[in-house]
This record gives sequence, C-alpha cells and structure tokens, in this order.
Amino acid sequence: MVYSTEEPFCENDVYRNAAQDPTLDRILAVRTESMIAVPLYFARECRGVISCVRLGNSDSVTTIPEGFTMESMHEIILASTVLSSLFDYKLLSGVLGWERF
Repeated sequence: MVYSTEEPFCENDVYRNAAQDPTLDRILAVRTESMIAVPLYFARECRGVISCVRLGNSDSVTTIPEGFTMESMHEIILASTVLSSLFDYKLLSGVLGWERF
C-alpha cells in the first residue's frame, strides 16, 4: 500500500485490524501492536519502504500497548529522506568517479 500510494502510514492496534494477516504473528508467537511504513526514494523514484513495527506478547490481553505517535512517523520520514540523499550521493559519485572507497 505505501509503495503504490507513496504515502506514509501509521497504525496503532494493528492486531485489531481485520485486514492484517496474523499468520506471521502466530508463527513467531508475537502480536503486532503498531506499525509505521514510509516510502524510500532514490534516483527520483520510490524504490522501497522503510517499516518499523512494535511487537508485544501474543498472549497479552491485559496490557495496553504503547503506540507510535505522529512525531515517531515524522522521525522515520526524516530518516528516509536522509537515506535517500545518501543513496543519491553514492549513485552520483559513482557516475562521476568521485568514489573513494
């Protein structure tokens, strides 16, 4: 979804979302509590997605999970922007013969 729309996404209480496939959670014996996903760009196109997930115990029904905030999402967007710039620099420096390593 994030890759195709190129829009960041933040969801808390993921385990309550009927559209979320719980298969991996069951295999790992965890519960996906919260998730952030942001697009990753380089060479002027969306090339992937950076995701952050908060996991809880699969048998935890009494604890109230701490979710991600909008500030958390903005921090991940900033990290994605920095990574994009580094990838672009690396590509450009390789093309121009500026590589040192």
